[in-house]
Amino acid sequence: MNVLFSSQYRPYAIALTGVRDVWAIKGKITTDFNTLETRSHQKIDKLEREVEGLKDQLRELVNKLHP
Repeated sequence: MNVLFSSQYRPYAIALTGVRDVWAIKGKITTDFNTLETRSHQKIDKLEREVEGLKDQLRELVNKLHP
């Protein structure tokens, strides 16, 4: 007789399935959050580089106008 299909143990089997599902969802959420966090940091780094480039261009223009 399979213990998981025994009516006596069925509630425990359902509970274990629920716990497994919760852990799977938690893992998915964690992965998604880490992906978003990584992308956010990458975007911030890109914007910081762009800002530095614009600052350099502004300095060059100011130096041309006021040598």
